[in-house]
Amino acid sequence: MAVYAIGEIKNIIDKDKWLEYKSRVKQTIELYDGKVLFRGEHVENFAGDDKYAEVVALEFETLEKAKEWFHSKEYQDIISIRQMGAQVNLNLFQ
Repeated sequence: MAVYAIGEIKNIIDKDKWLEYKSRVKQTIELYDGKVLFRGEHVENFAGDDKYAEVVALEFETLEKAKEWFHSKEYQDIISIRQMGAQVNLNLFQ
């Protein structure tokens, strides 16, 4: 059963670091049979008070593949870049 990782990008701290992370993360996802379903910038709130600068949705074939990706050396190597670039919530849904 497919699993979805949803990233809520709350605050972009350093645009250059954020762009560097975004340019490198897709290849780590693909190594674990994942794909980016969509990535977008916040435009407007219809309901609620939460505002995110950006949002991303990833799809993995299984929960195990999603966990393998997150804990992989390839992804762990770029987490520090992500942390310097933006505040991110990353959650899994099934």
